[in-house]
Amino acid sequence: MDITVVLNQMIQLFLMMSLGYGMMKKGVLDETVNKKLNFIVLSITTPCLILSSVFSGSDTSKTVVLYVLLVATIVYLLLPIISFIIVKLMRIQKPHQGLFIFMTIFSNTGFMGFPVMKAIFGNTAVFYTAIFNMLFNLEVFTLGVLLMGYGQEKKLS
Repeated sequence: MDITVVLNQMIQLFLMMSLGYGMMKKGVLDETVNKKLNFIVLSITTPCLILSSVFSGSDTSKTVVLYVLLVATIVYLLLPIISFIIVKLMRIQKPHQGLFIFMTIFSNTGFMGFPVMKAIFGNTAVFYTAIFNMLFNLEVFTLGVLLMGYGQEKKLS
């Protein structure tokens, strides 16, 4: 792996973010346009990138796909346990424990992770990243939702 590929991708992402920030500050973009651009990126371009990687004719065998799925499952089963231990070792106050566990398990790997993986490792890596992301989304919208209320005192009325 060539470090210049990684640096080039990071510079491109930084420049795009800077451009977006500058356009918001100057009033060229507003909240409505921002929501529409987010929709395009998250609902159209990212799925297209994933489909492109699947149909690119890469040499993904069922065995490798199942292996990646197994590894992703193990990772997302172990991370909550490890996160809980870390939070206890750090002696985080009870009302904040759920948030800290959530932050430890779920990194921000969203739409920016896919182009970085493609630039560094190619189309096949995007497909494997999508498998990991599938389990990530499943866990963030189940366990993640529960963690947001963990440690909070709820009064029943």
